[in-house]
Amino acid sequence: MNIRCVLLFFVAALAGCGKPAQEVEPVSQSAPPVATHLYQCESKRTVRVSYPTEHTATLEYEGQVLQMHIAVSASGARYAGDGLEWWSKGSGLGSKGSLFRRESRDDSAGEILEQCKEVAAQ
Repeated sequence: MNIRCVLLFFVAALAGCGKPAQEVEPVSQSAPPVATHLYQCESKRTVRVSYPTEHTATLEYEGQVLQMHIAVSASGARYAGDGLEWWSKGSGLGSKGSLFRRESRDDSAGEILEQCKEVAAQ
């Protein structure tokens, strides 16, 4: 008998003598709940913002739901989409948020629509 076959037989036999496989708990496929931040604006309107991913924001303003994507900013968090821009600075109650109309010609913030402060997080 070939020595390789004998060694292979013993290696296979020893491998079968190990510990029984442990049961693995299934990983939850549901995403963690997304926090929603409520901002009260100087105009008395509200802005509701959630961040489903680190690159996106969902903004509710005047009955519209807007999907925004992260944009470059020098400070704070800036998201743009649907002709608007949301810029927030700080975190927690009292942090500031501003809503701008975007200037299409150079992709920068234009007219300010709202200046707001965070009043609640859910």
